[in-house]
Amino acid sequence: MNLLPGHFLSWLTTIAALTVGTATGASVTLIFSTPPTTLADGFADRFGTPTNGLVWGVLVDVGGDGFALGDEAYRSGFEVETPSGILGMPQVVEIVPTSTSLSGDILVIPSTSTLDSSPFGGTGTITTSFVPFENGIATDAAFAIFWFDVVQMSNQSVAEGTSFGILEDPLFTIPEAGFTVDYAAVFGSLSGPFPASSGTFGPVPEPTTPVLLTATTAALALRRRRTDRLSHSAQTC
Repeated sequence: MNLLPGHFLSWLTTIAALTVGTATGASVTLIFSTPPTTLADGFADRFGTPTNGLVWGVLVDVGGDGFALGDEAYRSGFEVETPSGILGMPQVVEIVPTSTSLSGDILVIPSTSTLDSSPFGGTGTITTSFVPFENGIATDAAFAIFWFDVVQMSNQSVAEGTSFGILEDPLFTIPEAGFTVDYAAVFGSLSGPFPASSGTFGPVPEPTTPVLLTATTAALALRRRRTDRLSHSAQTC
């Protein structure tokens, strides 16, 4: 089915009532744009320019301890498999804060990136996300809209230094399983652009000290065994 950009947005909103579930069937549908009245647009790169094609998602605070912000806030290195440009199951991935005082958050990346919302006007628009109840996602958990300063990042690992944006609101909580909730009213009082400048991804962590010690100990033990075998061979000759 070939769809023009404007019709594509309308099509996404029309099918928003469909709920894609997990094996247990538990999921919710979150709507952020209800064209032509209210659009969740203005999602921008780190310089504040609203941009189509940015990878975005719903970040769920499953630990109840808030989101990580600032430089090197989350660890890089995980792979983004979507968006594919085809409506389907979202990718669900844990992103881990670099601070040990915060627990990991669950990022649900839908199969569509930010897009042109013509003929209604607006650029860098987000529409609908299906959120499955898995990896600790549950009713009443706080969520935020999360987007990368990267265009079309499908099947790529998130690089160190990549910027991201986080948009929170008191109304952003996960509804009961099976519900479809429209959050577009939130954007009636918010005015973009929303720059992807909430934080950056830090380096992939190095192996921990115990792991390094274990590897070193194993190497020394192997060397000792070889030395013992050579000594034993010399004595028996």
